[in-house]
Amino acid sequence: MSQAPFVRKLDKIAYVAGTTMIIGYSSLMGRYPHDHIYTFSAILLPMLVLPRVVQYYLNGWHFFLIDFCYFVNSCLIYFLLWGYSSQATFVCCFVYSNGPVAAGIIAFRNSLVYHKIDYLTSLAIHAIPMTIMTHIRWYTIPEQAHLPKEQQRFPIDLPNPQTTGEFLSCFIYTPMMYYMAYLIGYGLINFVICEKSIREKNYWTTFTYMNTGWNKKMLTMFGDGLAPVFFMMAHAGFVLCGILIATASFYFYHFNMTINIAYLLISFYNGANFYMESFSRKYEKDLELLQRQQDQLKSPGKAQEGEAETIAEAEKLEKEQAK
Repeated sequence: MSQAPFVRKLDKIAYVAGTTMIIGYSSLMGRYPHDHIYTFSAILLPMLVLPRVVQYYLNGWHFFLIDFCYFVNSCLIYFLLWGYSSQATFVCCFVYSNGPVAAGIIAFRNSLVYHKIDYLTSLAIHAIPMTIMTHIRWYTIPEQAHLPKEQQRFPIDLPNPQTTGEFLSCFIYTPMMYYMAYLIGYGLINFVICEKSIREKNYWTTFTYMNTGWNKKMLTMFGDGLAPVFFMMAHAGFVLCGILIATASFYFYHFNMTINIAYLLISFYNGANFYMESFSRKYEKDLELLQRQQDQLKSPGKAQEGEAETIAEAEKLEKEQAK
């Protein structure tokens, strides 16, 4: 079995699986909006990430798996399965998911590409937490508020801080406290415990990914030694800005919906770019072949000369389409 047909077969399987996943997620969101959709999401996310663990380890990309989005997905799964009665966990999951994780769709150019499971996984770990927490905030909790606590899927009250201090504690201090605990662990792993291994084996991390181009000029403006410090500061600033935006989303329904739709549309547009770039190459080959045939018709003397080449290229295109 040659490599190209095998890869095409995998892409076809991924296309079917990706399309089924999206249809299933949408159907459950509509049919079982307050129960089965949450179980489905808690199962789907690990199923998508576990194959990535193997793939990333084999490619030396496994340090990406300790990025903040994976931490938030772990928090979301915990909240859906076990921590659903904790208001603090609910707020943290909401502001993380609708803030920095959702913004990651833009930062990492997530794309809706149906036949690439890696692309779908990247989009899922950013988009599913955003949509799930938005759904819980604006639909499940309000619509089940009249039920007894033991019958509610999330037996918690929406936060209603009465003072500025309570507001800051609920939406800023507590989420940032848990985030800083994560950031300290992240920094220790990347820049202390595993720093030598990452450097010697050329492992990819978010830091090495970002430490290129114009980003590198900013991170190393005061020397390479301080680049990790500036990276951590930029990371914290990005998360804080995301939390502030998510806090506004928590209080304003239409703003939350607009932001969610905008992020999803950007991922759709990125996917459209992928497909158009891929298909355009085939279109260009077809047009080039057609132009050559027309030129041969206009120049009978050259027709016989280019006939064999034209037939060979036509057969090649037919084989590619058949595959």
